[in-house]
Formats: sequence, structure tokens, C-alpha cells
Amino acid sequence: MPCDEPESDTGERDIPTAKHFLSYRPLTPRIVVPPSKKCLNRRGRAIARIMSSHDWKTQEIAYIFGVSDHTIRRMLVPKQDRVENDYDYADGEFRKMFPPMGTYKRVGSERAARSRGGSSTADPRPMHKKSRLTISDDESPSLQRGYVDHRPRPMFSDSLPLAEFLDKILGLGDLLELTTPAKLARFEDVGLTVKTLRTMSNWPERQLVLALRRLLSNTNSAQPSALDWFEISVLATYLSRIKHHEAPDTLAQSIHTAPSLEIFLSNVRGLDLSAHHSLFASRGLTLELLRARPDWEQLQLMLMKQIDSPEGAGLSPVELVALEMALR
Repeated sequence: MPCDEPESDTGERDIPTAKHFLSYRPLTPRIVVPPSKKCLNRRGRAIARIMSSHDWKTQEIAYIFGVSDHTIRRMLVPKQDRVENDYDYADGEFRKMFPPMGTYKRVGSERAARSRGGSSTADPRPMHKKSRLTISDDESPSLQRGYVDHRPRPMFSDSLPLAEFLDKILGLGDLLELTTPAKLARFEDVGLTVKTLRTMSNWPERQLVLALRRLLSNTNSAQPSALDWFEISVLATYLSRIKHHEAPDTLAQSIHTAPSLEIFLSNVRGLDLSAHHSLFASRGLTLELLRARPDWEQLQLMLMKQIDSPEGAGLSPVELVALEMALR
């Protein structure tokens, strides 16, 4: 494989896998690194830069590695490393789960550039997203990332079968088995349609993962319809790739600024719940009462679908999750 200068590597270190990042789980330290040695070896630095190019914050990457935020920020300024070789050093799972999407460009003040006696070199890989490392006059690195995503977004209709959406549009067919009859039925039971998943792709990543966990995982993971946390994390990652950054803010409607209950329900975390306005009215749930943050358990029982409810009456599980988030 392509490699850097021999001095760029620093021996064996504890290295997280792609699953650590997908499940947001820190690695278990096993190797003791002397204070005089670098915390990350060449492979670790490659993984840190890959995750940074995928919009992971330095604090989040540091949490997975079990090192300081300062350590990660220093690793994002390549010195001896050739960043075009990063994916050759990282585990193959990173190329699959976090494919090349960006590059690094060192942008500094004239004074900082002169102090180094050299100029920055652009990464020769195709540019999809741009990350910029700004070096201030005191030469302490800080990360400022602006993204321009030029990848073509998949075009699809909300009437597309869910199985085809998961396997072909999201591209999960070769990675996970989410289209078994039991799992597809689980998606349907909680209200996760293609249209709803498209909307949820615009939710903040952490909220998206938590929502999917509540809707699709079970305490009894042996149930064939349940998704494990790894499957849910991968699903959330792939959903975020169809996010429309240029679309209007679907989360703009607020319980505190909405002029009426009907307008608030028309856009609850991007979902249209206005069809349930009469249900809220029949339960005496006014805008003022919802703003007062009533007990969620009682509110949920008042609004959730019941087994004997008429068709269309009651909120689906995903609608309840969206409403709970909007009322926080």
C-alpha cells in the first residue's frame, strides 16, 4: 500500500474501529503510552482526519480515542503524514462506512506561513467537501469546516417501496439485512415510511439516532423485528447522506412562537400532524397547556393509537417521538 516516511509511524496504539464511531462507544485502553510518546500512531491520525472530514467534532473524536481534544486538534494539522494515504492506513471498514468525502487545506495568515518557510499543498483527491484548518498568528490550530457537497443526491419518490429505498437508495443492501418481512413490518408499525425517513434525515444526528433506537430497538433483541444498535447507527449514518442542506429549515416551527395549535401541528420536527388537530382539541390540549410542558407519560397515553381506535385516530410512535422532541 502507499506509505509515508518511516518516521511518520510511532508504533502500536489502541485503535478504534468503525463500529466504535457508529455506536459512539469509546475504545477500551490496553496499551500504556509513555508521556514522551505520541498518543496516536499513523493509523490513528488517519482515522481522526477521516472522521473530522465527516463532520465529527474534535471533542467527539477525542472521546472515542480516549485522548484530549488538544491531541486530536494537533493531529488534524498533518506534518509528516501524507493525507492522500489516510484510507490506506485506516481499516477497510472506514472506507465502506465513511467513504472519502473531503480534503484538508491549510490556510494561515502570511505571518504564520512565513514562519514555516513553506506553502500548503492541496490534496490531489477529488473534492467533495472542503475542510479548512485556520492557523492563527499564535500558531495554535483550530478547525473551521465549511462544506460544499457536490455528490449527486439520489432522486426518488416517497411512494417508493420501503425495501427498495433501504437497499438501493440508501445503499444498505450489501451491508445489513433490514428488508426481512419482520423488520419491514416493524418499520410500518412505528410509522417509518419513505416520506417520514426522508424528513428525519434532516434531524440533528444525535436526535436521529436516539429516535431510531426508541422506535426500532427492543430490550429483547432476540425478537426478529428488532434492530441492534449497530444496525440503527449505520441506518442513521446513511440517512444523513440524503439530507438536503439547501432545503428550508424543517425544524423552524416552535411551540413557543407558533401563533396557533394548528400551525404548530403542521410542522412538528418536519412532520405534519395537523390531521390530529381534532384529537388534541377533544382532549383539551391547547397551545398554552403544551407550552407548560405537561407530564409526558399522561400526554402520551392521551394521544397514542389504541388497539380499538378508529383508523387514523391517534398518533403513531414516530409522531409521538417528534412531538416529545418539539416540546422539550
